[in-house]
Amino acid sequence: MNPPAYREIIQIINQAEVSSLLQPIYNLATNSILGYEALIRGPKNSKLHNPFHLFKAADAANMRNQLETLCIEKAIEKFSQLALPGKLFINITPDFAANQFNNTNWLVNLLKQQGVSPNRVVIELTEQTQAENIPLLQSALANLRKFGIQFAIDDLGAGYSGLIQWSELQPDIIKLDRHFVQDCHLKSHKQQFLSALLDLATNTNALTIVEGIESQEELECIYNLGFNFAQGFYLAKPKAAPTLSTPKVMQSLISDAINQLIQQTERSSQRLLN
Repeated sequence: MNPPAYREIIQIINQAEVSSLLQPIYNLATNSILGYEALIRGPKNSKLHNPFHLFKAADAANMRNQLETLCIEKAIEKFSQLALPGKLFINITPDFAANQFNNTNWLVNLLKQQGVSPNRVVIELTEQTQAENIPLLQSALANLRKFGIQFAIDDLGAGYSGLIQWSELQPDIIKLDRHFVQDCHLKSHKQQFLSALLDLATNTNALTIVEGIESQEELECIYNLGFNFAQGFYLAKPKAAPTLSTPKVMQSLISDAINQLIQQTERSSQRLLN
């Protein structure tokens, strides 16, 4: 790592020069907001503004834990300041969770300081890396659950470890990667795969969120398949001060579904009368 880049990441962490954007996650069935995912950005006008480069620099400087801790603090602080409804979703690597959450006092104390109830927090385990110590991670997550904190497998399908973590950790929530939803309205095999994943999640008592919704067609497709929770740029982009309302496309989706149900009921009634 070159000296200027090393000095920059040290400064960013020491001066807490990261910010948190929040993207809504919607409940399609109730036309409401389930919660918000916190997405971290580095300083503007810096190469490290992009989170990929930011965390890559932290890894090179052997400061990943410090950066992840800072990101958690910033996410909780922003969520509290904005008094947002629903749950707060925070991205964490599996190894950080395993090593840092076996003693959850610091996290619970931080939530208490910011006035956020632990049962409103969801820890998202990112799929980019595989947990090195599954038993240690299981112990850490059990500690979180004692306080009502839930956890999710993030971006299922984006890497190689998600199915392993799903089978071993019994998550509360599964977040499906955009790969599964992209052009799903045009590809019957993707619809079959999505249905199978939804059935598996339902059978393991896991709530399923579809990420990466980028068109009306994709939204209608997952809704018709039975998915109730969705997130994506088509619905709302990440913002420093995110919306508190649901988008019109969701309202029309539910309205159309109700109209279809009414029409089906009327047709059934007509057949009975005939």
